[in-house]
Amino acid sequence: MKNILKPAICAIVLCLMLLNPALAQNVSKFVINGVLKNMIHMPDKVFLIYPDYEGKKIDSTNVVNGIYRFKGEIENDALPLILALGPEMDPMSPSNDLQADLVIVKGVTTVTSEGTIYNVSETGASAKLYNQYGLLYNKYFKLGMEFIAKIKTVAYRSRKAVRAFEYSEYSKSIKAYFPDFYQFILQNSDSSLAPFIAYKIGDNKLMSKEKADSLIAILSISASRSKVRTAALAKLKDKSGFATKEMSVAVDSLAPDFSQNDVNGKAVKLSSFRGKYVLLDFWASWCGPCRAENPSVVKAYAKYHNQNFEILGVSLDMPGKKADWLAAIKQDGLNWPQVSDLKYGNNAAAKLYAVTAIPQNFLIDPNGKIIAKNLRGDELEKKLSEIFK
Repeated sequence: MKNILKPAICAIVLCLMLLNPALAQNVSKFVINGVLKNMIHMPDKVFLIYPDYEGKKIDSTNVVNGIYRFKGEIENDALPLILALGPEMDPMSPSNDLQADLVIVKGVTTVTSEGTIYNVSETGASAKLYNQYGLLYNKYFKLGMEFIAKIKTVAYRSRKAVRAFEYSEYSKSIKAYFPDFYQFILQNSDSSLAPFIAYKIGDNKLMSKEKADSLIAILSISASRSKVRTAALAKLKDKSGFATKEMSVAVDSLAPDFSQNDVNGKAVKLSSFRGKYVLLDFWASWCGPCRAENPSVVKAYAKYHNQNFEILGVSLDMPGKKADWLAAIKQDGLNWPQVSDLKYGNNAAAKLYAVTAIPQNFLIDPNGKIIAKNLRGDELEKKLSEIFK
C-alpha cells in the first residue's frame, strides 16, 4: 500500500502545481523593518503600495516611536513597492513628496527615511539591488525634480520661448533613460531586477520590435514565472506584435484592405478606390484635434478631388454614438465617404493600421501603396501639390 500511494501523492502534487502556477513559484517571505528619523511631523501610519500586476493592493501598519514593520510574500524576482505616508491622504495616489520607491527581495531589509519619507535608504537583503536601481533611476528622478523647479519660475511661466526651450531640453535628457535601462537588462540578464526594469520600459515609444524580441528571449530563459516577469513579457509581446503591425503599414508598404459600413449601413472596401490617390483619415466626433484638423482636409478635398483624389474617413466613434458621428460629418462639411464600426478604440481598421492616437492618416497611391503618413495642415497641401503639380 505504501509503495502505491507515494507515487500517486507525488502525481497529485505535481498536478496541483501545474493547475495553480502560484504553487510552483517558489514563494518566499520578505520583512521590512522601517525607521523614520528626524521627521518634522512623525506619522501615525505608513502604507505599502503594490504595483498593478500585483492587483494594486495596499498594506498599512502603525508607526510607534519612528519604527514600523511590514511582512509579505515575494516570488523569485525583485518586487518594486511604494512606501507612502498616511493616514490623512489617499494612499492610492500619493504625491511625490509623500512617497518613496523601494526594491524588495526575500529576507529582511531595513528601510531608513531621514527627514522626509522619500529620502530613503536600504540595508540588508535588498540593499544591493536597491542601490543598483538607484544608479539607474536617480539621474532621471533628479532631472525631473530640476524641471519641476523650473516650471515654478516666473521666467518659465511668463515667457513662451523659455517654456519651449526648457521642455525641449528636458525631453532630450529624459529620453536617454530608455537605452540605459535596456543596456542594464542586456548586461544583467540574470539579475532579479531585470524583469522589473523590462516592465518599466516594455511599452516605451523607443522600444522597437528587435529590442522587444531580444528582451523576450532574455526573460524567457528563466523557469521563473513571477507576476512581474509575466507582466513584463506580456508588455513586450504586445509591443512586438504592435511593431509588426506598424511595419506592415510603413511607407512603401501595400495598404491592407478592409471593409466597414458607411453612414447608410452599406459595406465599403478600401480596395474599391484603387486607381485613385486616397487619404485614409482616422478621426472621431469626440476628438478635438481631429475636428480642428478637418478644415484643412476639407480644403484639400475641394482643391484636388477632381484630380483623381479621394478621402475615406474612418471614425473611432463610440458604440451607440452614431448620431454624434453623423452630426460631426454635417457640421464639418466632410463630403467624402465615411465608414465606422462604432467600436471606439477597438475599431477593426484602426487596429489593422496600428492606430493608437487620432487624428492619423495614410496617403495611398493608385496602386494601393502607402506613400506618406500623418500629413497635417500645410504638410497635406504640400504633398498633394507635389503629386498633382
